Amino acid sequence: MAARIYDRPDLDQDVYQPALYVNGRFARAKPSLAYEGRLQIRNSIGGCSVLQIGGDKLPDGTQVRVDQATKEVVVAWPAYLTAQAPIANANFEEGKTGWDLGPGWNITTENPPSGQWSAGYWGNWGTSRISNAARYTVQPGQITTAKCDVRQGASSEGNAGASVMLEYRNAVGEVIHTVEGNQVMSASKNRVYPSSVFGAAPPGAATINVAGNGIRYRENKILFVDNFQWDHTVPSVGINFETVFNVVLRVNDSIGRSFVWSGQIMVAARPVAYRLFASSISNALNSLNYRHAANVFERVGYPDNASTSNQRLIGVTDDGSIAATTYSTFPYLAVYPVSQEGLFGAPFAGPVPPLTEQCECVAFSRSGSAMVVGHGNAPYLRVHAVSPAGIGTAYPPPATALTSRVMFAEFNPKGDVLYLVQQSPPYLVAYRWDDVNGLGARLNSPAVTTPSAVQSISINESGTHLAATCGASPSCHIFKIGPDGFEDRIAAFGQNAQGMVALSDAARAVVFGSSFTQQMHLYLWDPANGVGAAYPVPPGIGGGTFGRGVSFSRDGLVLYVGVTSNSGVLAYEWTPGVGTTRGPVQWGATATNRTIPID
Repeated sequence: MAARIYDRPDLDQDVYQPALYVNGRFARAKPSLAYEGRLQIRNSIGGCSVLQIGGDKLPDGTQVRVDQATKEVVVAWPAYLTAQAPIANANFEEGKTGWDLGPGWNITTENPPSGQWSAGYWGNWGTSRISNAARYTVQPGQITTAKCDVRQGASSEGNAGASVMLEYRNAVGEVIHTVEGNQVMSASKNRVYPSSVFGAAPPGAATINVAGNGIRYRENKILFVDNFQWDHTVPSVGINFETVFNVVLRVNDSIGRSFVWSGQIMVAARPVAYRLFASSISNALNSLNYRHAANVFERVGYPDNASTSNQRLIGVTDDGSIAATTYSTFPYLAVYPVSQEGLFGAPFAGPVPPLTEQCECVAFSRSGSAMVVGHGNAPYLRVHAVSPAGIGTAYPPPATALTSRVMFAEFNPKGDVLYLVQQSPPYLVAYRWDDVNGLGARLNSPAVTTPSAVQSISINESGTHLAATCGASPSCHIFKIGPDGFEDRIAAFGQNAQGMVALSDAARAVVFGSSFTQQMHLYLWDPANGVGAAYPVPPGIGGGTFGRGVSFSRDGLVLYVGVTSNSGVLAYEWTPGVGTTRGPVQWGATATNRTIPID
């Protein structure tokens, strides 16, 4: 039978792919300390690359690279040093960190020249480089020497080998000149031989980095490089003063698509203005700045068209670029884009299918690419993709069904476990999570339950413990948590809890709201030693003013308290181990039930 043209598969059809984009903002850097900040790459296909194409020169020793495993842009620099130019992860004991791997290069524990790890080259023919991502200023004509260890492996002489290299780059990061050391192309009895090189910086070179060159003509047997060293010096690496770097980055994926991200990296012991979001009766969402030096609060933005009644809990992405609030009546959910300055845009179109039942809580995955909404009818949890363009498609519901209304949700810091509060027992549940597949297996719930329904939860910055509060005594319960969800309960204490709880390693405190007498509860906290003595109740709390919307700034130096009276939000300067040392500074004139810090 003859083939007909319309029987032929349409192999050349255009298949829609979601647009490549980068979201997030870089964390604040501190003077003199090592730094790492990350942005999330979304909808990429294959491996990605990144190049700084504009903005300010970053500190010497800065790495600008892509973490291919997590699909994140990484900007990092070492702690401040004078004269020295350290090679990032020179012996590969931190895996791929600090290296750009060409075809055929992998990090392996097989037969390393020293230590536990080395770089191995196999499965690729010809030459391929492994380049260190730490790049340093170089002066015209400056001499640099470098070396590395090579174990040629089991290949016959001349068939495979490796060498050390110096790569010289221009001001936009392109390699304009290389110098290669001696090629180690033979080995005897598994011995390790050095490859050494020295070079002079050519005209037009702005930076230098060390690299390795893998060589294979025959035989696909692994060879190894390790222990890179050099004598390159610069006036200093890192940075020891406060400033703001403007950064423009271009990210490309494997099919040639690109996205340009622009933003800033702030270097400061403390931010000029701490950003936070607060929910109050008069406005469902408020974007606020606390300027600690001036000791003032200011409202930056709020959605003009937000409903101001029947709101439940709010949620915000880690970078503050998307904010949402839930309602007990229509519209049930409102989601807004938010600018870097804290200004709200027009609300996104609602999710499809629409929500038709009272919503209780909303939370965002650590990447900001997914949103979970707890609501009142089965399956009690709605999960959607979300981006600056709006609310996307829904993820499947959990395979192991929830049994009652979801009242609270929070992702662990790593972003691979979602913790939920149900209205009925078991009050605390956990699910595996990833941004591609969504909710995974149901994980362990606590072996010991709380004596009544859980009101709120908080996870410490290191992701080792979770605090949960309930109305019955004891009111505050702290559990160890791990890859499989809940582990042991390590503390149960306090009484008359109501409102939010905040568990902070940086602040060395666990704080929760109260429904009676004391108006607020504050305790010393240390992840190694547990709960300690009570801190004094801050001034301004008491006499009918209950502190319930509690949280700490990310550095643990500011305590925020949303109160039940007409004082709105109170901010206090906080000293870990001491308690409040200044304040309160007040904003607003209506009760506030939740505060979410961004800085």
